[in-house]
Amino acid sequence: MITFLNYLLISTAFGGAFLLPNRFAIEFPVNYIFILFFLAYYVHRFRRIDVNRNFLIILMALALVSLVKAGFGHTTVLLLSKQLFGITFTGIGYYLLIKINNYDVQRIFKTYFVFAFIVAILGVLQEASFLLKFKYGYDLHYIMRYTGISSKWAFSRADCGLLRINSVFMEPAHFAITMAPAFFVSLCALVSRKSFLHENTRAVIAASCVIIVSYFLTFSTVAYIATLVSVVMIVARYIRSKSVICVSISALLMLTYASYAYVPEFRERTNAVIALIQEPDKHVHLNLSVFALTSNAVVAYQSLKDDPLFGSGLGSHPVSYDGFMKTREAKIFLTGYAGAINKNDACSLLVRLFSETGLLGVIMAIYFVFRFRLKLTDSDSLPVISHAILVLFIVQLLRQGHYFYNGFLLFGWLYYFANRIYNKEKSSSVSKENGQDHCRIGG
Repeated sequence: MITFLNYLLISTAFGGAFLLPNRFAIEFPVNYIFILFFLAYYVHRFRRIDVNRNFLIILMALALVSLVKAGFGHTTVLLLSKQLFGITFTGIGYYLLIKINNYDVQRIFKTYFVFAFIVAILGVLQEASFLLKFKYGYDLHYIMRYTGISSKWAFSRADCGLLRINSVFMEPAHFAITMAPAFFVSLCALVSRKSFLHENTRAVIAASCVIIVSYFLTFSTVAYIATLVSVVMIVARYIRSKSVICVSISALLMLTYASYAYVPEFRERTNAVIALIQEPDKHVHLNLSVFALTSNAVVAYQSLKDDPLFGSGLGSHPVSYDGFMKTREAKIFLTGYAGAINKNDACSLLVRLFSETGLLGVIMAIYFVFRFRLKLTDSDSLPVISHAILVLFIVQLLRQGHYFYNGFLLFGWLYYFANRIYNKEKSSSVSKENGQDHCRIGG
């Protein structure tokens, strides 16, 4: 039963693009049904709902501050309720999943990797179908027409003429974010020629090759950033000398140059950023993605000016964006662009945190990342998982601003418990070496 529940809930990290029919003006992802089923099973089985104390304290603090902000008109009760419900609902569901697995982070991550492999195969088949001009193999809109399920799923072409694969995800960037941990582990498997995921190393390496190929076929800037970060981490892992920083920087510069020289999408966005730095008052020629990030960053800056410490409250960014759109500065800034872009998620988690939670929220997020990060070692699997999820955090902070989309809180819990379990096992081994038979770790 636990194995079935693992597959059921981890599949939710890959199904955010598919929604139930929109009859109540509220987007309700299909995968929420799986989480609801799991929570019902848990209550029936254990007659209770367990909640992590620290998670509850943070959530209550955010809710209290945001309610005050709603009272001053910075956000609305509806927008706040949607964020609180999503964070609470998915956060508790994923926490209980790890709990019924007895905090076996490796087991859950292995299940995630299986899904990542399947999604990668679908992506490669999507590209092959596109080359063979088999529409039903790369265009999934017919599934929505026949099932009645609504979706934000779409596909697009790269400048080289190939399809930018997104498999079951809404867009290639979302593919790149959710698949980032699997991509990192795949690189580690190829470099070390071994894997903690399965005894059959050859099978893992074959699956890793499929994941890596699919990752580059997204032609996504997010994927290239994740690649740069992953390579630097892996280089730092295997080089045990004082020259590690120089080698890492050299590898980063070489990969950046290669991406700029041979990847049109990366070069286009880089040129747009350079143009913005050189002529900050001219936005007409900005790349659309760069403009989306820039415009939302400007809105976040306005929110920070109003309240640097707490921001405008959960769910407030769309309200702040609409308020900015009415100003004279916005009319100048939006010249050449039609309407708001990515205003609901701010295009970046870091930008959204600045806008909605202020400096306090950003500091807490950075503290969480560094406090529970494990040192990457050769032999231990939990540090590899920790760094794999760290890659996801980095690209999510840069590109995707949803708090609970595509299983984001699942990865947050895995990151947290990888640290707790690893340190507990390490303390236990030290205690045994000292002749002790027990140890105590704070909850």
